Amino acid sequence: MSNRDGSCTMIVSDTSGDMRYRTSILAYYPYALEFLLIYSVNDRSLFDDVKRFINDIKNCNTKRPLIMLAGNKCDLKDQREVSYEGAKNVANEFDIFYIEVSAKTGFNTECIFLLLCQAILKDLNSRVK
Repeated sequence: MSNRDGSCTMIVSDTSGDMRYRTSILAYYPYALEFLLIYSVNDRSLFDDVKRFINDIKNCNTKRPLIMLAGNKCDLKDQREVSYEGAKNVANEFDIFYIEVSAKTGFNTECIFLLLCQAILKDLNSRVK
């Protein structure tokens, strides 16, 4: 992924968030520098797990990783179970970035990876200085 500040290569691991794989998921936490937590805006139960994931990340990782929260399926306006404001409030509570995306329409999908790339480059530059 490239932007005006440089380029970065990202390895994306989809852990699915399924609690049956909690042990495997927790194995990633101490080593990752960035986390992108994605939930479906039309599934309240997935959103209800977000706080637990954020707390687990913060408790298992001493590097203060960047955490971004994304609400997917924002194109399903009539099926929405999680409001933008509710998700934004959770993001503010944990001081993390929030964005809504739609994998179906492509809305904000490239944007979120550009934002991650910028954050990675900014973080790496600050560690070098």
